[in-house]
Amino acid sequence: HSEGSRRRWRDAVSVRERRRYEAVWASNRGLFLEGSAAEAEMVVNVVVRDIWGRSRLPADELSEVWELVDRRGEGALDRQEFVVGMWLIDQRLRGRKIPARVGESVWDSV
Repeated sequence: HSEGSRRRWRDAVSVRERRRYEAVWASNRGLFLEGSAAEAEMVVNVVVRDIWGRSRLPADELSEVWELVDRRGEGALDRQEFVVGMWLIDQRLRGRKIPARVGESVWDSV
């Protein structure tokens, strides 16, 4: 992607969007994970793939989103990572290109 061809992204997730994405996260966290309390606060990759796949975005674009939000590389996303990923997918569905990186203002908004 060239930066010149990208449509400008918003700098933050709105409260309304965050609440909607957090509801999806809360109803799926801990599925297929057994162990510590920290794991119970994660959504595992197979569950994320199912949820994000409903967007019908191409697999390569969903992989780009995963790479942008999976900051620990553990195969599962915490609340903040999941919410940002959902937001990126919604932005893509609105016609914006996937950014090269997620800005700190976006992370701070969730």
